[in-house]
Amino acid sequence: MSSLTNKTPFIIFFIALLLRSIALILFQTWTNPNTLEYGQMAENILLGKGLSFDFYGLREIHPFRSFMPPLYPFLMAFFIAHFPEPYLSLLIIQTILSSLTALNIYYTGLWLFGRKTGLIAGIGVAIYPVFIISSTSSFYPVTIDIFLISLIVLLAIKIKESENLVYPFAAGIIIGISGLSIPQIIAFYPFIILWLFISKTPFILRKSAIIAIMTVLMLSPWLIRNYSIHSKFLISTNGGFNFWLGNNPFTTGIGWEIDEKAYRLYTSNQPVDNSIFAEVPDRTLYPDAFKSFLKKRTNASLPKEVAENIPNLSEANIDSLLFKAGLKYIVENPSAYIKRSFKKISYLMIYRPPEGRKATFAGRFSLLYVIHYMFLTPLVLGGIVISMLQKNWKDPLLLYFVMIFFVMVYMNFFVLSRYRWLFEPYMIAVASFFIIFLYRTARSYCKTF
Repeated sequence: MSSLTNKTPFIIFFIALLLRSIALILFQTWTNPNTLEYGQMAENILLGKGLSFDFYGLREIHPFRSFMPPLYPFLMAFFIAHFPEPYLSLLIIQTILSSLTALNIYYTGLWLFGRKTGLIAGIGVAIYPVFIISSTSSFYPVTIDIFLISLIVLLAIKIKESENLVYPFAAGIIIGISGLSIPQIIAFYPFIILWLFISKTPFILRKSAIIAIMTVLMLSPWLIRNYSIHSKFLISTNGGFNFWLGNNPFTTGIGWEIDEKAYRLYTSNQPVDNSIFAEVPDRTLYPDAFKSFLKKRTNASLPKEVAENIPNLSEANIDSLLFKAGLKYIVENPSAYIKRSFKKISYLMIYRPPEGRKATFAGRFSLLYVIHYMFLTPLVLGGIVISMLQKNWKDPLLLYFVMIFFVMVYMNFFVLSRYRWLFEPYMIAVASFFIIFLYRTARSYCKTF
């Protein structure tokens, strides 16, 4: 048994890597990659234009310079510059990081719940179709983000258990790097400190200070760069845009979806381009149509005062105006905001209707989509209840904080399936704990008869 236990991490990593390698070979998306915003920025970096982006065709003459967080575009640019098959190489890295994430979740489950939970959680992440497909076919930073978050959680556990200051130093470095890809993770810092405080971690002030200092040091070069451009300390300028998309009179709360009836009311029933309500063109088969659609949809989605002045406003000003427009809508429509927030939570935890209501998810595939998306939630709720009744109830609070944090973030923006993927490994870990509990309960019950 001890020999098998010692080999468990290797087995989990091998299963994860094998499945992802098979998917990588089958999909071959590197031959015709959809790199979206990140590809445009990577190409501009290599052309000496910096991290510039045309804002979906609306700012081609004066492109944005800080729209997206920099980590993934620079990583993509590095692979394009130094590898003969850059997109294949990038997917291989994502495959490895996704496999390592399964290993990190194994240790998270092991340290917080026990060996059996860790084993099921690690294997669960290793074989989970979403992580296999996204890491081997998608050119989004989500795979890297999930891996970095898993490192932050592991380091937080080690900070609680050990007096070694290497762990808070490492945690601050990883949080800083993560902030250059998913800036909102910086706001998770207070949750880590709260968990360490609840867990009565020794030297908590010293450790907290080290984490904060190292995080700021890692972010400083990019913050200084952006201050020199925008006269503001910021990581990216897409926050206001995303905030407005989730808080306006015509949003559905799902991606860039537009409620046609609400939009026509918003525009006072003035003539509008009906193509903005159409299904998104396939970006691989019809790249020009996709680009044209994206430009029209983006322009139509902006507040009137911003859309009319988009060429003349500064990038930072646009970001600020969109934040203010979203906040204004919330203040003036509190009941609509509350109602939509609950709807977004349900989209994250129970079932998110496919963006664009694509035919792929219709008919015989709809049931599979629903089951895949919602089956974890009841198990997670059961795991939370049972774990809170145990003596070591404080330990798994960290995972619940992760889930609560991301739900709080995205209920204030809009929901995409990949936003749930950021905390889904911890849903799998908690669900694994509940499965073990049910198994032990059933086994004990059967022994009584």
